[in-house]
Amino acid sequence: FRSFTWPWVSVGDAWRSAQWRTPSDAVMVGWMELLFALLGLGCTIWCAFRLRASYAVWMGANWLLWTSTKFLLSVPRYTLIMFPVYILFARVAIRRPALGGAIALWSLLFLALFAAQFARGHWAF
Repeated sequence: FRSFTWPWVSVGDAWRSAQWRTPSDAVMVGWMELLFALLGLGCTIWCAFRLRASYAVWMGANWLLWTSTKFLLSVPRYTLIMFPVYILFARVAIRRPALGGAIALWSLLFLALFAAQFARGHWAF
């Protein structure tokens, strides 16, 4: 039941869907989808200025592919294939160790959240 649409339509729908869902569904289906869509877009723009143009094209094409559907679904999982994000985060961690630690802590907290959701039998992307 997926169809193509403009990326801002699906991102806007994710925002609106977080408003009316129950709190646990709003976090997983609304806010996490929106957060990772915006993270992917931000890292794509960042990549365009800091890394090879081919990496930025790869990230931009992937981001457009999975945000150009009627509704966002599994965006955190799709963000994992955007490998230049790891290069960007590694460069940040080398230059600013405290920020690298914050990225590691943020990643571990989301890993714990998603693993706990999965272990409880709930949706975890």
